[in-house]
Amino acid sequence: HADPHEFRITPTQDSALIIGGRHRDYDLSIVGGGPKDGVYDPFVQEVDIETGDLLWEWDATDFLDLRNTYHRLDDHHSWEFAHTNAVVKDEDGNYIISYRFYHSIFKIDGRTKDIIWTLGGKGSDFTFGNGSDFVGQHDPQWVPVFSHSQMTIFDNDYDFVGYKGPYGTARGIWIRLDYSAMHVTLVREYIPRVRKRTGIEGGIQLLPNGNVLVSYGSSGSVIEYCHT
Repeated sequence: HADPHEFRITPTQDSALIIGGRHRDYDLSIVGGGPKDGVYDPFVQEVDIETGDLLWEWDATDFLDLRNTYHRLDDHHSWEFAHTNAVVKDEDGNYIISYRFYHSIFKIDGRTKDIIWTLGGKGSDFTFGNGSDFVGQHDPQWVPVFSHSQMTIFDNDYDFVGYKGPYGTARGIWIRLDYSAMHVTLVREYIPRVRKRTGIEGGIQLLPNGNVLVSYGSSGSVIEYCHT
């Protein structure tokens, strides 16, 4: 099944990134389920725009630890443990994938498919300074001029499966990643006039004039902020 959350042209302009999922039987004993329970297994694919050929694929069940999801095992036919909502490919050929129910953003080696690092959630490789963490996130994007050391993220402050963040509102956040200390600091945040968590959707975009545009998703507002 294709998923409408994401469709993104890669930096080379000749391929596109899409996401989707498959319903399959899976051994969920590690999280208290049965040996042949059902899961919705999300995948990321890169396809050739001209031919439609599959160039690259990454299946979540091959790499993610099911014990790190925040979505409790339920009795639905297919347990959605991850919920992919964004993927970005960088100029080095690596990928950033956002999984909402993990409260995590993963950097994936484009050649080996191994996880390079995990940002956020139970398995985070980073620690977080004040205001730089997130819950139920959307739309992680590298800030172009900072060579993979700064990123913008829409922080929903709610993951839609019961977990709420500490801030009481959705936010756009701009963060700095220190790879020596494996520590994250907040560069700036974008808080709406009416503070409210966002159940679904949301995004943040850097505009050509330096301003920042934040869509607060289901909260129903879009705000352009001056870059200061």
